[in-house]
Amino acid sequence: VEVPLRILRALSRKPIHPFYDKEFSNLYKESVSFLREVIGTEGDVLILPGGGSLGIEAAIANIIGPGDKVLVLSNGFFGEVLKHLVNAYGGNVLTVDAEYGEIVEPAKVGELLEENPDVKSVVMVHCETSTGVVNPLEEIAREVRERSDAILIVDAISTLGAMPIKADAREIDIVIGASQKALSVIPGLAIVSVSERAWKAIERRGYKGHYMNLKLWNRGVKEGKWPSTFPVNLLYALHEALRMIFEEGLERVFERHRFVGGFVRSLVKSLNLRLVPSKEEYASDTVTVFYTPESISPSELRDHLLRKYKVMIAGGLGTLRKSTARIGHMGYGADKRLLKAVSSALVRSLRDLGYSFDLERVEEVLKRLE
Repeated sequence: VEVPLRILRALSRKPIHPFYDKEFSNLYKESVSFLREVIGTEGDVLILPGGGSLGIEAAIANIIGPGDKVLVLSNGFFGEVLKHLVNAYGGNVLTVDAEYGEIVEPAKVGELLEENPDVKSVVMVHCETSTGVVNPLEEIAREVRERSDAILIVDAISTLGAMPIKADAREIDIVIGASQKALSVIPGLAIVSVSERAWKAIERRGYKGHYMNLKLWNRGVKEGKWPSTFPVNLLYALHEALRMIFEEGLERVFERHRFVGGFVRSLVKSLNLRLVPSKEEYASDTVTVFYTPESISPSELRDHLLRKYKVMIAGGLGTLRKSTARIGHMGYGADKRLLKAVSSALVRSLRDLGYSFDLERVEEVLKRLE
């Protein structure tokens, strides 16, 4: 994800206040206020030093104990990571699986919860970035709330700040985000929102760790007694990123991502390339995943883009590693100017590599950026 100059300047701001200083505490609390609105919650929001993976593991470690029955929803690479983590903390894993490119069906979630009323937690990915599929969060959350008392944990790392979460309205207990995706900061901060129900579950669990102990980090927010040194510069950058979001307006940010997501998908289809999501309505507004032509491997396309046009896109993950490429368009990257450069480079690269397509059809799509 591109990092805008304003955020880079905030990252290098001087003087640097120590994390035990009142200035830091005020900045942290202001950032939390912004994040509450982004997440859609009036509950606690914690900012932790570490990547999004730390946030996910911290949520699981604080909620899930040995023998707990946990429902994990998986339709891609990161859903499988969630299974591994729940297993690692002793959870008894039940799953609702879907094929890569498909959503997790809410009705199947409801059925499994009816059959297993003792499920203590449900863990899911909002946007599965290995496939570019967004799971139907509202419908899944409704099934969880209507059929169980389970704690709902949502990995929203690639949607927080780009797509609505509405945590309180949907009664989502824990939402995990990260600084480096749609918030456009460099990697290094995890964001974890915690509902009152989740705090009660955390208290019952009694997690004994230190660095990932959410109760200790919450004490830091309330009392200034932080469990570890905090990378203050990263908080400066996050605070500036959040200011930029609210200067633009949160709904406008969401709309910008909707436009960009639709544009990239239209471009891919105009090139006669196949999207991984089986239906366009399943597709994410933050990342587009597509199958490369049979005559061009993903690594060949990516290498050519980078070498000749200085444009970097991502390769596939998991079982799609050798057949797909991924274009991220979130945060500052969801920008018409950047899209023009990426789109032009993609079209030229495919042509350079001998792939044929209807140029007039492609040019019609490109006009949307004018």
